[in-house]
Amino acid sequence: MATARLLLDSPAVRVTDLRCGSPRSGPSAERGAEPAHLALLRRGAFTYHLGARAFLGDATTALLHLEPASYRVSHPGPDGDEVTVVELPGETLPELFGRAPAVAWAVAPAAQLRHHRLIGALTRGALGALAAEEAVLGLLAELARHAAFPPRLSRRDRRLVDGAKARLHADLGRNLALTDVAAALGASPFRLMRTFRAATGLSVRAWRRRARVLEALARIAAGEDDLGALAVRVGFAHHSHLTDSFRDVLGAPPSALRRLVRARLEQDRTFLEAR
Repeated sequence: MATARLLLDSPAVRVTDLRCGSPRSGPSAERGAEPAHLALLRRGAFTYHLGARAFLGDATTALLHLEPASYRVSHPGPDGDEVTVVELPGETLPELFGRAPAVAWAVAPAAQLRHHRLIGALTRGALGALAAEEAVLGLLAELARHAAFPPRLSRRDRRLVDGAKARLHADLGRNLALTDVAAALGASPFRLMRTFRAATGLSVRAWRRRARVLEALARIAAGEDDLGALAVRVGFAHHSHLTDSFRDVLGAPPSALRRLVRARLEQDRTFLEAR
């Protein structure tokens, strides 16, 4: 079941908070005639299916969908997802990110942190109309400026990499071995390791660590306070392991980022308007 909350609706930009509670599922019915939009996941994962092609989106990856292509959606994880959907009029999105019917690229952890702060501010009504528009457009400009587009992959290799991500997301709290993931996908561990690093620039282990940190960040932003229980739930050995990983990936411990993403309204306004 999906719920949508409109966070910003202006002539310049439209932002919707979309939350889907669907468990693991196959591709949905075909969706068409939807406006061009950018999907930024805060938690969970989903896949756009365009004909025989598929593009996995998660908290480490942005997805751009351009009209008039129709698509289907599936959910590889057990807990649904939370997505920020950004729509801009005219040719702004193609100008920023290109013209392919669907494009996927890596999102830096710092940009994801900024994304969470922005959604928190919009949800609380912390920004005036002009400041909100500029904050959203500023985030898009940062994403475009630092977009790390993956190398061109064969369809077989793309399925392998996205399949590995989906498998890890489905059991993020478990310490799956490389051999477990490779066997589930019908590939050798060496081929998976080599193809995954070529596509993402990260080892499978490093990518899973980043995904776990971003999953924990989303839960902290949503109000979760028990960091010890959260650490275990998303796959870290203990609270200290979570803290060390946050420092390495996001540059600050979870306690500091909890204060940051839940800052007072005036602090949100000052931070976002300065961007």
